[in-house]
Amino acid sequence: MPSLFSKAKNGKVYNIGGSNERRNIDVTKDLIGLMGHESADDHITFVPDRVFNDFRYHINSDRLFELGWRELVSWEIGLKRTYDWYKANSDRFGNIDSALVAHPRAGLDHDAV
Repeated sequence: MPSLFSKAKNGKVYNIGGSNERRNIDVTKDLIGLMGHESADDHITFVPDRVFNDFRYHINSDRLFELGWRELVSWEIGLKRTYDWYKANSDRFGNIDSALVAHPRAGLDHDAV
């Protein structure tokens, strides 16, 4: 069976997405559940939206699906595997505090957090 790479056309964009769209709040709750907390609500703090937040991140993966690509792992299993990997390998990244600041910061006061 030919690989996806051999079927793809040079110069075309092939977005990788799936049919398992989730809201940010649901991803947050799923992650909190994986951490062993029974109530996600005790661990979530809502803040005002930034004016440049996107309402939705849509990825059109039609070209990839046309090549025969399909999801082989469910959302739940994939998230658990990803969580477990980061938990086991977190020492690889050092101090990530600066990466936790919301980006982009354009338009915000320099003193704003």
